[in-house]
Amino acid sequence: MQSPDSAAAHRGLPVPPPPPPPARRESRWLPAIGALAVILFVSVGGFLLAGEPTAAGQELTGDRGTPGAPVSVGPVSVRPAPGWTVAEQIPDPPQLRLNAGSAQLYVVVPPAQGRAEELLHGYVDQALAPQARQLSVSADRPVELPSGQPASLLSYVGSFEGVASPLEGEVLALVSPAGTPVVFDGWAPEGLWVGVREEVRTMIATAEIA
Repeated sequence: MQSPDSAAAHRGLPVPPPPPPPARRESRWLPAIGALAVILFVSVGGFLLAGEPTAAGQELTGDRGTPGAPVSVGPVSVRPAPGWTVAEQIPDPPQLRLNAGSAQLYVVVPPAQGRAEELLHGYVDQALAPQARQLSVSADRPVELPSGQPASLLSYVGSFEGVASPLEGEVLALVSPAGTPVVFDGWAPEGLWVGVREEVRTMIATAEIA
C-alpha cells in the first residue's frame, strides 16, 4: 500500500509533517490534520467579529455583497465572495479551501463531535498547534450568525512550519440544529487579513448547513 508521504509526493505536493502521537482526544481530528498541513505548506496563509471583538453574543455579519454560486462541503454550502476561487476540495472528511491571493478560508466538517467550544479548542489544539512554531490564541467568545445560529469564535496569530510569514486569522466553530459540526478558519499573512475580513464574514454569514 502506498504511504501518505509517497502519495503526496506523487501528486507533486509538499510532504506534510507527521501528525502528533495519537491520544484519546486527538484521534477524532487526525483525518483532517494531514490535509490542513498540506494546505499551510502550499499557501501563504480572516474574518473578524462585527463591532467590539470582546463583546459576548455579538452578531457575525458580512458586507452583504453578491456571493457566487454555492460550493458544497458535505452538508455545507459556501458561496465564494467575488474574486475568491476554489483552491482545494477533499471529500473525507469534507473539506474546502477558498483563496483570494494570500487570503484563505478553510472549511471542514470534522469527525469530532461536541459543543461548539469543544470543537473550537479541538481544532486549535490538534490541527493548528502541532504545525506552529509559535502560536498565540485569544479567549473564545460566543457569536451569532444572521440566521440566529450560535457559534464560538477565537482569533490567533502564529508562525507555522513551511510558511515564511506569520499568519493571522480567526476560527469559528458551530453545531447546526441537525447536529452537523462545522469549523471555519480564515487567515492571511499578519497585517493583511483585515483587508479581507468583510468578504470572509459574508461567506460565513451566507453559508447554508443541512
